[in-house]
Amino acid sequence: MQYHRANPVRGKKLAQVIAKLLPLQLLRGVGLEQRQHVHLARKSLV
Repeated sequence: MQYHRANPVRGKKLAQVIAKLLPLQLLRGVGLEQRQHVHLARKSLV
């Protein structure tokens, strides 16, 4: 596998992938946190 030190196209593609993946990861994390809060709220109600 050849590795070019300065490959702008690859860098741009990588940046695009990261830009697409990061929001998904953040949303997933927020969703999990909210689910845990709901779970805790239900426990305290019961």
